Amino acid sequence: MSEFFNKMMYGDGDKKDFSPKDLPRTRAQVYKRLIRTQWGKLLVANWWTLLFCLPLLAWNMLCLSYGARFDLTTADGTQAYIRFLLTMCYPLSVCFGVVAFVGFAGIAYTVRNMSWGVPCATTRAFFKGVRSSWAQFAVVGLVTSLLCCLFDFALVALSFSVFDAVQKVLLYAFATFAVLLLCCGLVFMLNLCSTYKMSLFTAVKNSFLLAVKYFWKTLGVLCITVLPLVVLCIVGSVWMWLVVYLLLAVFGFVHTAEVWHLFTNSVFDNHINRQNYPDFYRKGLAPIDVTGSGKSGDIGEKSNDDRSGNDGNEASEPTEVK
Repeated sequence: MSEFFNKMMYGDGDKKDFSPKDLPRTRAQVYKRLIRTQWGKLLVANWWTLLFCLPLLAWNMLCLSYGARFDLTTADGTQAYIRFLLTMCYPLSVCFGVVAFVGFAGIAYTVRNMSWGVPCATTRAFFKGVRSSWAQFAVVGLVTSLLCCLFDFALVALSFSVFDAVQKVLLYAFATFAVLLLCCGLVFMLNLCSTYKMSLFTAVKNSFLLAVKYFWKTLGVLCITVLPLVVLCIVGSVWMWLVVYLLLAVFGFVHTAEVWHLFTNSVFDNHINRQNYPDFYRKGLAPIDVTGSGKSGDIGEKSNDDRSGNDGNEASEPTEVK
């Protein structure tokens, strides 16, 4: 009986002490470890993000149900529907979109710390991320929401246009590519704004350079995280939208944030962290060079909660992506 209580209090004496060699060696292993050991914290972060996104989700559902009442087969019904979009739907969607992106600042910061193995209280880390990056995320949310509304209005106008079939296909293809490029840029932009201290212009420029350079890989990441939800939304049924909202409420936001962080961090390691921020290089992964004493070789050991560089000062602006 005494051995049983000793194991409960002190653990199994036959097991080796934790060392840097025991850290995950791939980003996929980091994801599995978080799901296995930190799922409770991930759910809390997801629910806080849902709280920020709830106005946008509720408003979209209301617009979807209300917009179905318009008779688009008549000229008066079409004009009334367009007035509804321009005067009510789009303005409030932009405002709620900004609020949602402010919430993304919190989940990006929380997921980053958890992936890097930095101890953190979920709620405190979430709102610390909101306080540190809310301005940049709000601007990104404003621009993104405006572009999404513009894209939606273009699709509505295109459906009422007199273009022939070939012209419509070309216009739809161009609009689809523009949206994909915007989404690919957002994958990098959100994590750049959360991880590094840089101007918004530099973040936008580097994000789209990386989006073009890693277009197909980023597209694959979007297929893993966003495409299933988009397909359900395209169906157009209110019930399908409810299914999407349920998936987001359960695990959708944190799953997307985690996959985006792990992917972009692997890219940042090659273009930014290896030379400029060695403390960030392979953070959360097993060091490449591990000595017999268990100390890491080239990997810094300092905490990066405050986005600090090697000298402990606030990180300067990263170099441009080449």
